Amino acid sequence: MFQSYTSMAAPFTPTHPVRDPAAAMATAVHHWAARKPRLALAEPRPWTLHV
Repeated sequence: MFQSYTSMAAPFTPTHPVRDPAAAMATAVHHWAARKPRLALAEPRPWTLHV
């Protein structure tokens, strides 16, 4: 079952420390964009709630 990290009483225990979080994030974004090129090239727009 999914548990939001914002509702946890204590943070996760790190298993793999990351020296440069910006580089790790850039790697993740490039990986995502390579697999979702259409979404990566789309014009950003705010999320909305459609009811």
